[in-house]
Amino acid sequence: MWEKLKRFKKFEEKGVIESAIGPAKFQVGNKPQYYYGGGYFLGFATRKFRIENLERVEYGDDGLFLISVYHFSDRDFMLKYMKIDSLDDSDITAFDGDIIEGCVDYSLSRAEVRKVYQEKGMCDYYRESETRTLVDGKFVFQNQVIYWDSYNLFFAGKTAGAKISGFKYNPKE
Repeated sequence: MWEKLKRFKKFEEKGVIESAIGPAKFQVGNKPQYYYGGGYFLGFATRKFRIENLERVEYGDDGLFLISVYHFSDRDFMLKYMKIDSLDDSDITAFDGDIIEGCVDYSLSRAEVRKVYQEKGMCDYYRESETRTLVDGKFVFQNQVIYWDSYNLFFAGKTAGAKISGFKYNPKE
């Protein structure tokens, strides 16, 4: 399914996407975010928008327009990250093939992704960070993230050897 999803542009209409990949299995809470099976979530905006002088300017008609694609290979991490209590889907797994064409796939650790970036130097934006979430009034570790151009690569572990647990892709227009 990743081969189909990565071809869609930002703001592609939900109906066009579903004609190619099938209908969503469910909506996540009351957010415009939907689960499509196999560890795939798609996030939508209710209106198209652009950023002008650090302000979001909406335009066009109301609808559901693609803004992000998530995939998770680790079921427990996915449930925690997406804040879902349970999910009856047994086909959540890493897929064969590249996440970032020609250089990053699910087999790589955080340290290996960093090394690939340093060797290839093929993007304008790269950053590493750690995210935390509020649990019982305290901020606790959620995951490590590598931001690489249009991708956010998630690592459930804290070590440099932690493998990719999932990713978010923000399509370009």
